[in-house]
Amino acid sequence: LGYSEFQGDEARVMLRASEVIEGYENALFAHQKMPGEILVETATYAVTRQMDETAARLPFTVAGLAALLGVLLLGARLFSPAAGLSAALLAAVTGYFVAFARIVQYQSLVFLAVVLTILVLSRMLEMRVALWRYLAVAALLMALGVLGHYEAAGILAPVLYVLWRLWRTGVKPTALLRALPLPALLFAVPVLLFAVPFVRDPTFTAAYAYAVGYRVDAGGFPYNNLVDFFQRASLYGTAYYIFLLAALAFAALAGVYVRNLARPWAWLATLAAGAGLVVTLARPDWLTIGGADQAWIFFALVLLGPWLLPKVEPAERLLWWWFGTLLVFSLFVVQRPNSHVYTFFIPWVLLGGMVIGRAVAAAGRRAAPSLVQTGAALAGAALVMIFGFYLYRLFVYAEVEVLRTWPENRPAGYWMPFDNPPEVAIFGFPHNSGWKAAGLDYANGNMAGNFLTNEKPEVVDWYTRGAGACPRGNQYYIVASRTEPQADAAAQELLENVANEFSLRQIVTVKGQPKLHLFDQPGEYAVETVALEDVA
Repeated sequence: LGYSEFQGDEARVMLRASEVIEGYENALFAHQKMPGEILVETATYAVTRQMDETAARLPFTVAGLAALLGVLLLGARLFSPAAGLSAALLAAVTGYFVAFARIVQYQSLVFLAVVLTILVLSRMLEMRVALWRYLAVAALLMALGVLGHYEAAGILAPVLYVLWRLWRTGVKPTALLRALPLPALLFAVPVLLFAVPFVRDPTFTAAYAYAVGYRVDAGGFPYNNLVDFFQRASLYGTAYYIFLLAALAFAALAGVYVRNLARPWAWLATLAAGAGLVVTLARPDWLTIGGADQAWIFFALVLLGPWLLPKVEPAERLLWWWFGTLLVFSLFVVQRPNSHVYTFFIPWVLLGGMVIGRAVAAAGRRAAPSLVQTGAALAGAALVMIFGFYLYRLFVYAEVEVLRTWPENRPAGYWMPFDNPPEVAIFGFPHNSGWKAAGLDYANGNMAGNFLTNEKPEVVDWYTRGAGACPRGNQYYIVASRTEPQADAAAQELLENVANEFSLRQIVTVKGQPKLHLFDQPGEYAVETVALEDVA
């Protein structure tokens, strides 16, 4: 956890947490997001009295691991122990979950909160007694998720489905209404304590413009983010993994058709859905009507079956509502979902676990249980080896920064739908430019004055404690290596341009690789090489 420097968004969280600790009243609002990730860091500092990379990231790692346990329990409760274990294994090799559990970002908090919320509600649906208690716990958990990020509200569809199921299974509307006031209060109070003053703060205008105007931009509906999704998800977890999840979801869909339609129509519907998915994979813009890409219509029509057909188990239908609404919203309503698509991977792995659990149960009725268990264990081990190795190389192994040196060090044997990986909104990949060494130079008085740099301002401000950051000047020029291969190549070109106006004074190496180049005013300098491992 401690190898990588804080990336831009991480550094922003750490700076805001520092401001909270120092008593700046507007720090939470200036973040222009929900405050959960900042509050985690302020609490971490209160306990550990340190704010280094390992300590800062550890709570999010714990949340990510706890969420895996939550997936296991939820899958087991909804379907079977085999389904829960399979879903947890699929979640464990989901690149988004691995990446977000290794950075100072809210996603692991949301992951944990929404899984626990649905787990509590599924228990309530089974017991159908003391509704207010279950709803109260679920409301608190959902409030914590929303305080992490408003995208936790994406579980609204399955929550409403659970309430509808209560009514359909005999719970009187009056009993349900009596159970709702306290949970509603427990959800509203913590959320509104932040949201009301935030909406009244001047920073809300910029936050709203970013979230609605830039990120969603609902006025431009429909969008088609299938290509970006596939490329980004493949980078995070391999194209093979996406194919596996898609195949499992398709198997679940085929099962819905077989249970609900007469034999010829079931196979015809399955064939049509499969052909549509293949065409979509080969040509994502195939459904263009009147000059507008309408791919969302195909996915909505496919999802109508598991959403509405009668012979679908309530637990399975809950997952389809959860998965389907988030998928359509993320890929076709939001203009720039980027890595926010992680939200529909949660029900996706649960659907996959359901299919595997059913397959194991069916095999157990036809073969010896010991043989089935051995086969399932071998398949699980193969899954971990194939996908786990890739994730280890991309996110854990730090001797070589694989993403930065992608052309030379990309893992062999893993086909990718791109030559150069996506550059925008890439998080969690190991990278260290050696900024701690520059920060120590400023702290020790070896450097003084303003500087220009190609690094993100938040990273610079954190590691140099704001030295030379306002106003920017040109006493020095610090060129840092970058996480993404294209950006790092641009940094190498920048070195040549800067050398025409400044003189090289210091090189900071990380694991023997030159990462940070400090240029001073023109002159003759004995270039100093500093190994980060020797000073920090």
